Amino acid sequence: MNTREKLLGLNLAQETVNIDGITVIVKEMTAGEGAEYENSLYKIIGQSVKMDMKNARSKLIALTCYDEQGAKLFDKKDEEQVKLLPNRVAAKLFDVASRLNNLTSDGQIDVDGAVKN
Repeated sequence: MNTREKLLGLNLAQETVNIDGITVIVKEMTAGEGAEYENSLYKIIGQSVKMDMKNARSKLIALTCYDEQGAKLFDKKDEEQVKLLPNRVAAKLFDVASRLNNLTSDGQIDVDGAVKN
């Protein structure tokens, strides 16, 4: 197996989270999902780009949470529903997803400590 095949064969990191007897699998995002998430945090206003953290938690939770069979729990259209989760639940899922995906406090993906807060 060559290096390319080895890289493409790597598994996504994941962690099992139990909340009130409900098992949720939180997974690392793929490169494409990571780019989608980061892009969703920016807004073009006039000729400038501004960071927009509105709904960052619900967006990340929707992208990273799965059931025990591996099915995604939420779609992009479910972000409004995710915002209705109890805060303790959303905070726990977001914290795990942030850690698994090397996110900084401003939502950027930290690649080997390159992003400084």
